[in-house]
Amino acid sequence: MERNIKISKSVIKSKKALILVSTVFPYVETFLHTEIKFLRKKFDLIIIISNHKKTNKNFSLGEEVIVLNYPYQLSKLNKILSFSKITSTVFWREFLLTFKSKKFKLNIIKSMLTSLKRGELFAKHLDKIIQQYTFKHDVLIYSYWANDMAIGLALLQKKNKKIKTISRAHRFDLYEYVNEINYLPYRSLLVNQENLKN
Repeated sequence: MERNIKISKSVIKSKKALILVSTVFPYVETFLHTEIKFLRKKFDLIIIISNHKKTNKNFSLGEEVIVLNYPYQLSKLNKILSFSKITSTVFWREFLLTFKSKKFKLNIIKSMLTSLKRGELFAKHLDKIIQQYTFKHDVLIYSYWANDMAIGLALLQKKNKKIKTISRAHRFDLYEYVNEINYLPYRSLLVNQENLKN
């Protein structure tokens, strides 16, 4: 959900901007609560994109921090439209890489399609945010999880090489065996396009 937010003149004149993508922060306290204190010292403008449904924060983040909400789940329409991604070269590259080492499974195909659709939608959303909020800042986009939002970062960076991105991976987004279908989509895309940290 996009909002028009007044930004102070000091922030507008600043040079370093961070877009931080999170699942629940800042509505639920996580390790990012401590990390954000250090990030505020390094960046003049921080935009937090949270997948959480809440709108009320339990603590103040400062005037240089903007919080925007973006849903992680696809709408019913976009779930249907995700099947159109079967014509994408990104999909087929992933398909060929995956089935060299895995058996053919429909649920893996479904994961490939929906993850790519979710990533593409988020990449477009990120591009709008960069245009709207970061002005002429040097922008770093940081995804706290290597999930489908991070796929969006990689797709955006693929189109715009000037954008710097970084993703962290923890457990469920790092080890395939933790997932029910024993598969994590587009890992090669993430590694090739981003700086991936665990």
